[in-house]
Amino acid sequence: MNTIQRIYTAIEEVLKIVVFIFLALMVVNIFGNVLLRYVFRYPIAWTEELARYLMIWLGFIGMSLALKYNEHVYISFVTKLFPKKVENILIALSRILMLVFLVAVFIHSIKVIPVLSRQRSTALQLPMYIPYLSVTVGSALMILHVFYLFIFGSESKE
Repeated sequence: MNTIQRIYTAIEEVLKIVVFIFLALMVVNIFGNVLLRYVFRYPIAWTEELARYLMIWLGFIGMSLALKYNEHVYISFVTKLFPKKVENILIALSRILMLVFLVAVFIHSIKVIPVLSRQRSTALQLPMYIPYLSVTVGSALMILHVFYLFIFGSESKE
């Protein structure tokens, strides 16, 4: 395993830990709010907002991990109609299109951050760039994964 693969594996492990922590926080947060709302009749306003932002972050990080393992939904029967060489070309073209789209999303998400830094969320009073930063981080991670797939090929789910 070369240095690039070791760094990539370390990043992947950190992402898995972040996903686990965010998911655990979301479960505890929602369970706590349900308990407080329906048992003690004392709901806390910020728990729904926190759950929403955690879900957004989980979605973008999860999309990047799904891309790494080739777990996104696609219509495989179309590519299977062609010979293996043509199928590989179609897969490469789809990755190039994906890369172009992700770079555009990344660039435009960076442009929005200064505007969002002046806005605050309703309940938590977080700067709004924190939830929206999930788009920037998620698209950057997906770009990294697409490059990895180009260099090292697809990896099956562990």
